[in-house]
Amino acid sequence: MGKYSSLELDSNDYAHISYYDETNKDLKYIRWNGSSWDTPTTLDGTGVYVGKDTSMGLDGSGYAHISYYDETNKDLKYISWNGSSWGTPMTVDGTGGVNVGKYSCLVVDGNGYPHITYYDETDKDLKYAKWDGSSWTIEIVDSGGEEVGKHSSLALDSRGSPHVGYHYKISRDESELKYGEAVNYEEPLPEPTTFALMALGLVGLGVRLRRRKES
Repeated sequence: MGKYSSLELDSNDYAHISYYDETNKDLKYIRWNGSSWDTPTTLDGTGVYVGKDTSMGLDGSGYAHISYYDETNKDLKYISWNGSSWGTPMTVDGTGGVNVGKYSCLVVDGNGYPHITYYDETDKDLKYAKWDGSSWTIEIVDSGGEEVGKHSSLALDSRGSPHVGYHYKISRDESELKYGEAVNYEEPLPEPTTFALMALGLVGLGVRLRRRKES
C-alpha cells in the first residue's frame, strides 16, 4: 500500500495523494478535507495491475488530474475529477504490441489541460502528450540512445510551454542528464512541437525539476 505516490496541495493547503495499492493492484486516491482523511477511492484496477508510476496535478479549481501506468495492458492512462465525479479512465498511448507509460510526469496548464511526459519502453524514447480539450497529441521528444526518457520531470513556463529534464543512457556505463525546451510553442498549438535539447553532463539516474503549477 502506498507505492508510487504523488502529492499535491490545493489552495487551502489540503493534501491530495494518488498511489498504488500493491495488495489489490489498483490506483487509489485520498484527500485531506481539513479535519480528516476522506475514504480512499479506487480509481482504476478491477481485475488488472494498474496504478504504478502515478503523477498528479491540480487545476485552477483544485480538481485532480492523474497519469499512471497500466501494467496489464502496457498503456499510459489518465483520469480526472470534474467537481462532482471521476471521469472514465482514458488510454493516452498504447495500442497493443507496445509498452508505454512508465515514469510519467503530469502538469496541468492554465486551461485545465494535462501535459504528460513518459517513457516508451518498446522504442526506448521519451514521449510527450498534451490534451487540447477534445483529443491527445503525442510526440517523441528525444530518441536514439540506449534508453531515453526514464525519470522525466516536466514543468510549464508562463506561456504554458513545456520544459523537461530526463535521463539519457548512452551505453551500459555512460549516462547523462538532458533538458528539453519547446521552442515553437504558441497558441494555437503548432504541430508538432519542436524541442531544443541540451546535454548537461554525465550523471546518475535520478532527475527532478520543480514543477510549476499554472493557475
